[in-house]
Amino acid sequence: MPGKSGMTVIVVPETGRRTVTFRFSLLWLVPLVVVVAGLAGTVYVQHQANKTLESSVSELDTLRRTNRRQEAEIETLRNKVTETDQKLAELQALEVQVREIIGQSEPSRGGTSVEPVHTSGRGGPPDTGGELSTNMPSLGAMLPPEVRAYLFTPRDTLPMDLREPSARRKVLAKATASVDELQSALDRQLAVMDRLAVDMNEGKQAVEEQMDYLAHRPSGLPVSGGIFTDRFGWRWSPFGWGRQWHDGLDIAHDFWTPIVSTADGVVAFAGWKSGGYGYTVMVDHGYGLVTMYAHMAETEAEVGDEVRRGAVVGYVGNTGNSTGPHCHYEVHLNGVPVDPVKYLQ
Repeated sequence: MPGKSGMTVIVVPETGRRTVTFRFSLLWLVPLVVVVAGLAGTVYVQHQANKTLESSVSELDTLRRTNRRQEAEIETLRNKVTETDQKLAELQALEVQVREIIGQSEPSRGGTSVEPVHTSGRGGPPDTGGELSTNMPSLGAMLPPEVRAYLFTPRDTLPMDLREPSARRKVLAKATASVDELQSALDRQLAVMDRLAVDMNEGKQAVEEQMDYLAHRPSGLPVSGGIFTDRFGWRWSPFGWGRQWHDGLDIAHDFWTPIVSTADGVVAFAGWKSGGYGYTVMVDHGYGLVTMYAHMAETEAEVGDEVRRGAVVGYVGNTGNSTGPHCHYEVHLNGVPVDPVKYLQ
C-alpha cells in the first residue's frame, strides 16, 4: 500500500507464519522501473537478433547445400568434357599413325626390263619340267565463356558463398542450364567418336596388314643395271641340250656385283645348292613367297638372318651350271616357281 513518501509491500504466507513487510521509498522506485524496462528491452532485442542470425545461417546453409549439389553436377560435367577431349586426342593420334603408316611405302628396287639379248651369262639347272579428318574443337569450348572459366579455373568457393551469393547463383544457373544441352551434345559426339575409333582401328589394322604384305612381297630386281639373258619359261639350253624349262630370270652382270633381297624375310638357305645352282641364298618372305638367288660368287647372308628389302645377300658369280657371271633369280609362290616379271613392280 502506498505511503506518504513511499510504498509498503506486505507478504502474507498461507500458513500461520508471520507476515513480512517491505517498505520502498519513491526515490528508489523510478530507477528500479527503468532498470527492469531496460533489461526487458535488451532481452527482446537479443531475442530478435538471435532469430535474424538463425534465419541468415539457415539461408546460407541452404545456399551452400545448393551450391555443393550444383558443384557435384558441374564436376560430373567437367569430367565428361575432359574424357571427351581425351578421346578426341586419341582419335587424332590414331589418324596420325594411320597417315604415317600409309607414308611408309617403299619404292621398288631395280630398273625396268630390257629386251633379252642372248649372250654370255646364261645358266641354270637341268630340265625340271614345270581421309577422315578429325579437326574437332575441344568440347569445353561449347560452354559460355564465364561458365567455362568457372568450370576450369581454380577458385575458392567460400568467399563467393559469403560475399557474392547472387553472382554465384547467376553463374550456376547458367551452368546448370547448359548441362542438359551440353551433355546431349557430348553423348552424340561420343557415339560418333566411338564409331570413328572402331573404323580407324579397323582401318589401321587393315593398312598395317597391307603394308606388312607389301614389305614382304618381292618387288624390283636383285641387281640393278644388268641385262636379261633368259626369261621364265621354255628356252634353248645354253649347253646345247635342246629346249628346257627355265624356272627363273637370268640377269647378266659383272663379277662381285651385290645381290640384294627383293623383300623383307628370313634366310631359309645359304650355301652350295645341288642341281646346277652353285652358291645360292633362299629367303622366306611369308605369305607363301620365297625368292632364290643362285650362281653367286659368294654368299653374304646366313640361315636365320632377318633381312630387309635391299639387304645384300651375296655377290654375282659364275658357280654351278653357268656360262658367265649372272644372277639367276626365282620367285616361288606356295612352293611353285612363278614368273618373276610379275613381281618387278
